[in-house]
Amino acid sequence: MTPEEFVRACLRQLGVTADGDLRTYIKEDIANRTNQAFQFLWNWIPRERRTHYTKGEITVSLVAGVKQYDLPNSSQSLLAPVRYTTDDVELSPVNTKWDILNFDKTNPDLASNTRPLAYFIDRVNAGSADAVQNEATKSILYVAPDPVTGENLSLDIETEAPHIEYTDFCAVDAPQLPMPHQYVESILLPVTAWYCTRSFYFNQLNKIELFKADFETALQMAGATDTQIATLLNREVPSNV
Repeated sequence: MTPEEFVRACLRQLGVTADGDLRTYIKEDIANRTNQAFQFLWNWIPRERRTHYTKGEITVSLVAGVKQYDLPNSSQSLLAPVRYTTDDVELSPVNTKWDILNFDKTNPDLASNTRPLAYFIDRVNAGSADAVQNEATKSILYVAPDPVTGENLSLDIETEAPHIEYTDFCAVDAPQLPMPHQYVESILLPVTAWYCTRSFYFNQLNKIELFKADFETALQMAGATDTQIATLLNREVPSNV
């Protein structure tokens, strides 16, 4: 589902007809509410219960003689050991960046191996020598020994909470929302609709209980516990009710 399709689905959920072009302020408002929903789902639901919609897989193509590889900015944490795509052989994690950079010296009997055997993922904060300007954090994959030939590595990762701009709603080549389609409709849409009830433009106060029921169902599907749901339904009350 593209951002444009999502915002129209959200408006239909709210009972608003969205024929023709959408006004900029509507796009901005729903973009903000969608980002609030993303942050909520990523930060509130326990990790072990949310991986079905926050898990992603990326492929890193090794280059002969190259030790480090930048990972996508959306990469938050590794969920399983790094492995080769061809045979699922796992690399071994090391504890520190020093360990990976000095692997050949500390493991001289393995230094001549033609395939990397170990890895380390470094999370670099902005302001450090390795950080790129305007990036809050970035992840760098280090492997050792240096690869001799090109192979592909697979990484199961947990992605960071997505962030969309209202301009995504009208882009001709807008990407799909970074969440599996079935969870967009069953989880993200009702959670975003609930956040939209806080909007200055929301005026269907007689339907609050319907939105709350959909919100509760989405929380259950997202993996929230009964205690969390009870807490949230007492706390997440629209400000204009």
